[in-house]
Amino acid sequence: RNAAQRLGSSDLGLLANNLVAFVNEGQQPSGSDPLAKVKVMIQDMVDKLKRQAADEAEHKGWCDDQLAKNKIAQETADADIQKYSAREVKLRAEIAQLDQDIIDVTAALNETKTKRAEAVKLRLEEKASNEEAIEDSSEAIDAVEAAIKVLKDYYSQNGEDVDLLQ
Repeated sequence: RNAAQRLGSSDLGLLANNLVAFVNEGQQPSGSDPLAKVKVMIQDMVDKLKRQAADEAEHKGWCDDQLAKNKIAQETADADIQKYSAREVKLRAEIAQLDQDIIDVTAALNETKTKRAEAVKLRLEEKASNEEAIEDSSEAIDAVEAAIKVLKDYYSQNGEDVDLLQ
C-alpha cells in the first residue's frame, strides 16, 4: 500500500488491498495452490500494465507525430512571418517615398499655379499696354495721314506738284 501511495498508482493500491483481503480471509479451497489467486491477480495486473504501457507508447507516438507536425507548421509560419515582415518593411518604404513624391508634386503644382497666375497677370498687363500702343499708333497714323493731306492740299493750291516722300 505504501508503494502504491508513493507511486500514485490506484491500480497497485487496489492489488495491495485485494492481497490483504485474501490473506485476512484465510479461505483456501482444498487441494488448490494457496497463492493461485494471488498469481492470477498479479498476472491480471501485469497484463493490465502491459496494455497501459502499449496505450501510452501509442499515445507517445501520436504526441511525437503531432510535435513534429507542429514544429514544421511553426517553422513554416516563422518563415512566412519573416517574408511578410520584409515585405511590410519594403512597402512601408515605398509608402514613405510615395508620400514624399506627393509632397514634392503638390509643391511643384502650387509653384506652377503661382507662376501661371503671374504669367496671366503679366500677359493681361502687356495686352493692355499693346492695345494702348495700337490705339496711339492708329491715332498717330491718322494724324500723319491728315498732315500729309494738309501739306498736299497746301502745295497743290500753289500749283505745285509735290511728292512728299523722301
